[in-house]
Amino acid sequence: MRSKVDLQKIEQLMKALGREARGSGCIYFTGGASALLIGCDIDDVRAMYKQKLFTLEKLRDCFSAIEPELIRFPALDPDLLKNRVEEFIDCCENTSEREQ
Repeated sequence: MRSKVDLQKIEQLMKALGREARGSGCIYFTGGASALLIGCDIDDVRAMYKQKLFTLEKLRDCFSAIEPELIRFPALDPDLLKNRVEEFIDCCENTSEREQ
């Protein structure tokens, strides 16, 4: 099982890579690592939704598609993530109804 990654571990890795590098290059972080690096949080997701970068229906569909595979990522709590996605959708739907 992989150990959990946090911002401090990512920064340590980046510093070590910087010390060892012999020239310029690119390092690409994906998934949770990139979210930690850029500070992705619920405010960012809300902003993306307001900019119409995704719909609530698409979010629901995409989450349903990945949900069975979440067990493969021990650092994630599938039930907590599902609850947060559902809470976000409910909040957006309720806000939309009040604005109409």
